Amino acid sequence: SKSQMSVVPENMHTLKAMQEGGVRGFAVTGFGAKDCVLSGVKDLVDAGFKIVMPEGLTDPMDENCRMLFEEIDGVYFISQEAIIRTDGEILNQFLHDVA
Repeated sequence: SKSQMSVVPENMHTLKAMQEGGVRGFAVTGFGAKDCVLSGVKDLVDAGFKIVMPEGLTDPMDENCRMLFEEIDGVYFISQEAIIRTDGEILNQFLHDVA
């Protein structure tokens, strides 16, 4: 179980190892957009990761809440259709180093 809003501080060692292995970002979804999700996204961006948020998969995501995420440099929204249309390759290219 986690002890704070964001799971990032408790998992920094693992996240750094993932960065060293070529992971450059995460697709983030969840419940509690203004609380846990927002806190985790901010911590991931501060740790140097890019964030993709598939539209419609974070709740609640009203217009005001979406603006909070859009103000963070390194957060990108992408449609579910784009993910499906590319068999997820668009996420793979965005989130990993491509050799």
